[in-house]
Amino acid sequence: MGEAPSGILHYNLDKLGDSNNGALLVTALGDNEIQSFKLNVHSLLNHRLSSSRNFYPVGLAVDNRGGVIATDWASVSYAVHGKGRIWRISNPEKDEKIERLSSFKNPSKKDLLGLLNSPDFRIRSETADFIFSKRRVKPMDYFQSEDLGDHGKMDIIWSAQLNNHESLSDLLESGTKEENSLLRSAAVRMMVDKKIVSEEQFFIELIGKDASPYVIREAIYGLTRIIHRPPILGLIMGC
Repeated sequence: MGEAPSGILHYNLDKLGDSNNGALLVTALGDNEIQSFKLNVHSLLNHRLSSSRNFYPVGLAVDNRGGVIATDWASVSYAVHGKGRIWRISNPEKDEKIERLSSFKNPSKKDLLGLLNSPDFRIRSETADFIFSKRRVKPMDYFQSEDLGDHGKMDIIWSAQLNNHESLSDLLESGTKEENSLLRSAAVRMMVDKKIVSEEQFFIELIGKDASPYVIREAIYGLTRIIHRPPILGLIMGC
């Protein structure tokens, strides 16, 4: 890559082939291409979408059909020249409108769980907010459903936090028991930020029993008293 990317997009849809599902799309203006990286510990360039020397991609976004919208400066000149273009990148075989909440008149629990499992984070977020807007709906019934994936669970927690919902404490406690370590760590971080738990013993026990470094790191933020510093420093030095 010749220079720092001006556009970065995490593409978590299946509209552009398996190789791009979950990939990081990056605009490489100086190389006249959009590059795709698979996210691993050491990410390697997956493939490129190249064009002519007059292709200078800048920004990236996802449209309502799962295609990628790319802005194109269209010139090597940095001066305002009026030659800019907008491109849409799509797969003709999967170029259909993505089903979202507005597609349902009276969505059932099954419908909402399906939307919460959408690979499109915008749909998951919209659905989670809808659930919290309903008085008679119990968010925990959705969170603990066997049909809900980790992404949907995370969106329910985020929405509960943003809406200051009364179920937030119970959702976070349940989140600390999830199998996914990133979900557990996010729940612990919210507990600290929102001061859901005041007893530091709770965080000490988490540090002692949870093997995930992500969870341990967030739990440490819940310890504020000086008395806890020596054992925590010992834990860190022993890593």
